[in-house]
Amino acid sequence: MNPAESAYLRSPQQQFELSAGQQHWRLGSSAEADLQVMGSGVLPLHAELQRNGILWKLNSLEPAQPASVNGAPSQTVFLKAGDCIGLGDCELVFEPPGAATNSLALSQAQLEARPHWPRLLLLLITALGVGLVVYLLIGS
Repeated sequence: MNPAESAYLRSPQQQFELSAGQQHWRLGSSAEADLQVMGSGVLPLHAELQRNGILWKLNSLEPAQPASVNGAPSQTVFLKAGDCIGLGDCELVFEPPGAATNSLALSQAQLEARPHWPRLLLLLITALGVGLVVYLLIGS
């Protein structure tokens, strides 16, 4: 499976890959859950995640103790990149397919691999501007 086609749920303690070949995942603390989430207050089957094309929907399975999205209790919600899913005291960040590769946060290796010509062009333009100012001041 191409990792770029997968979505992810990430926390500091856990990471789940949501492969493109699957459309439905149950989240909870029990062995019956497709994604076994560890944390205080996580129900055995807490929520389900469904994918329909590019749409991702989170459904709480226990109305008395719903999952939260971005801090708000939610029975059913469509997810977008960066949404924070709360199950008990566990928080998972949702990354749809391509979100990691399209992220604005660049790694140090990516920063070093960027071309240097834009900086060189800016330096050249600045030098020409300074030279022009000096020429106009001295030549006057």
